Amino acid sequence: MSKKFKELFFVEGNIGSGKSTLLRIIKNYLNIEVVPESVEHWQSISQSKENLLDYFYKDPKRWAYTFQTYAFLTRALEQERSIKSHDRLILERSIYADRYCFAKVCFELGYMSEFEWQLYKEWFEIVESNLITKSSGIIYLKAEPTVSYNRVNKRNRQEESNITLDYIKLIHQSHEMWIEYVKSSNFLPVLTILCDKDFEQDLDYQKHIANDILNFINQNKLEKDFKNNLKENILL
Repeated sequence: MSKKFKELFFVEGNIGSGKSTLLRIIKNYLNIEVVPESVEHWQSISQSKENLLDYFYKDPKRWAYTFQTYAFLTRALEQERSIKSHDRLILERSIYADRYCFAKVCFELGYMSEFEWQLYKEWFEIVESNLITKSSGIIYLKAEPTVSYNRVNKRNRQEESNITLDYIKLIHQSHEMWIEYVKSSNFLPVLTILCDKDFEQDLDYQKHIANDILNFINQNKLEKDFKNNLKENILL
């Protein structure tokens, strides 16, 4: 009998690319459980209630290592906790985007020292190797940096008031390089959604996106089922 596998997909993209809007579309049209980023958790740490996200954006050189490490650790914990009660799950961002996009840019900008960067990568490797459920695929929201920047300003989140267009451009470039590597190496299947247009109010485009995502997920399941059945037949 085939063992039922867990399906875990990640919505990736720049700050302000439209990930929260996409999660609502997935929830409304496809009725798939979604898990947003733990932004509220980063804004109020444990009993101290200190805002680590705000600390990072106000003084990135002081707080980059602390925030980036805490962000990917909390993301990994949320992933493992959420997948226990669901067979199919879509999360906002993965620890891979943390590592290959955000933390990498922090190091390149000098916000992390060489020593901190090495520590971060060691922690990442330990956590990644111990994740029980691996990713099934990536849904990548691609938006021009100026579009993302304007959306960040429009939502007017207090902590993001110091974000510059140059920083958004760097995060965009890091995503593009990482996604290209993922696709060229066949590390994971990737669905790219172009989201320069305002799809928050465009119901027709929302339906189009939802249909593309459903086809992407179903195709992934068919391929996994085929591989599992093939493996079982070989072992018979």
